[in-house]
Parts: sequence; C-alpha cells; structure tokens
Amino acid sequence: MNQTSSAAAVPTARSLVLVPALITLAVTVLRLALELGHAPAWLANSDVGGPGSLIGVAWLPFVFGPWFALRIQRAAPGGPLWRPLIKTLLLYGFAARLPVVLLTIPALFGGWDTHYEKFPFEASDVAKLGATVAAQLGFWGVVWTLATGLLAARVVLWLRPRPSASFA
Repeated sequence: MNQTSSAAAVPTARSLVLVPALITLAVTVLRLALELGHAPAWLANSDVGGPGSLIGVAWLPFVFGPWFALRIQRAAPGGPLWRPLIKTLLLYGFAARLPVVLLTIPALFGGWDTHYEKFPFEASDVAKLGATVAAQLGFWGVVWTLATGLLAARVVLWLRPRPSASFA
C-alpha cells in the first residue's frame, strides 16, 4: 500500500494561485478600462495612488489569503499550513502585481492619464518605472499581500467552527 504524507497532499502554490491571478488580472484590466473611460472616482479614481476606488486589487489578499489557507488546510488536515500559505501568498503577490508594472510602461510613455503613471514626485519616466517596480513587486507584492493575506487567513481560521471529535 502506498502511503503519502500530508505534506504531499497540499496543493502546489502554482495551482492555488492560477485562478486568483486570473481574477486579479481581470480586475486590473477593468480598472484600467474604467479609468480610461473616465468613470466616477469612487469607482476608479485616476488620481495619484487611485485612493478610495471600489475597483482595485489592493483588497484582494483579504479574500484570497483565507481562500488559500482553507484550501491548504482542507487538502492536508493537521498538516503544515503557514509555510505553504506564505509561499502561495508571495507567488500570488507577484502574479497580481506584475501586470500593474507592465501596464505602467505604456501608461507612462503614452500619457494615459490614469493612476498607473501618476506619482507624488517629479522624476523622469525611467525613474518612475523604477519606483513602480520597487513599490509593486516590493511593498504591494510582498509586504502588503503577505501581511493582509496572513492576517485575514488567521482571522477566518480562528472564527471557523472546529470539527467535532468523532468517537466512531
């Protein structure tokens, strides 16, 4: 009989991230379209940083962090959780933020008038692109996604009812 460890049953980070990354890409493209179409600021603000917009990707780790944790936990009850969750959140952070970096390039050089190319400082387009890479793949992709995803996962796991013990 072939025995497998609970760690082997944990889904890969790549398989967990695929659908959330596609959803995040769709939200990013929708946000861009709304900004280019001059939607109301409450929906897609094109000011520096795009504050207060309903459509955006910054809040998605609050949804996907718990989703990843529950999927990992369901696949391997009692198995490792935090290490695969951190790996998954980091991969998701990069998958979510790389399209933003790529959108910034034509936005900067094409003058799209979206939040993607607006900065709170004056600098060359190349310097702004460097700042975008650092902010998106550093802060937003790693720090924000990891912190909010882990926090939300911890809260959901804490609130989730525990299965009752079976004496069968």
